[in-house]
Amino acid sequence: MVEELMKLEMDELQEIIERKIEEAKENFSLPDLMENK
Repeated sequence: MVEELMKLEMDELQEIIERKIEEAKENFSLPDLMENK
């Protein structure tokens, strides 16, 4: 049961991290593109 909870939390953390990475990409891609032009 503890292992299941740990796995569930890890899956949720991974989901949150991936979402944050996607948000960061969206936030930083535009300024980076503007600077490169």
